[in-house]
Amino acid sequence: MLALALLAACGAPSVLERSAGETAVAPPAAVEVEAVVASITDGDTFRAQQDSGATVPIRLIGIDTPELRGLEGVQCYAAEASAFLGQLIPVGSRVRLVYDVDHQDRYGRDLAYVYRGGDGLFVNLELARQGYAVQATFPPNVAHEAALRDAVRDARESRRGLWSAC
Repeated sequence: MLALALLAACGAPSVLERSAGETAVAPPAAVEVEAVVASITDGDTFRAQQDSGATVPIRLIGIDTPELRGLEGVQCYAAEASAFLGQLIPVGSRVRLVYDVDHQDRYGRDLAYVYRGGDGLFVNLELARQGYAVQATFPPNVAHEAALRDAVRDARESRRGLWSAC
């Protein structure tokens, strides 16, 4: 135990103690990127221009909103979810993108928790709270799983947003 404490004090990766002698290395510090909203794609996806100059598609982690495009056509509450995302982070606004374990999905979109510039509003959580999204957890990106689950449950029980319309 003393050796673990000394390693942690020296800046080495910390080791978390688990039951039955198992250990796991603590996750690395979150990667954060500043960006400007370039366009809104739908309720859970937008394009952002990063300070590096690159414009990339961003998919909000932990939630799923109704689809604007797809095999089934426009889903119930898709237009409202897209418009609400546009109100939360209008084109031209600054955002902070915080990455979890996996940084991209199979479609090449960056996966991020999004925080609005200025007031730091957690956009993913606000969409869930107001009833514009359902929870969509894809391990290993689970940093805010409990908060998103609770927000969706509260919105559903309160019949906010899509929970009253669809």
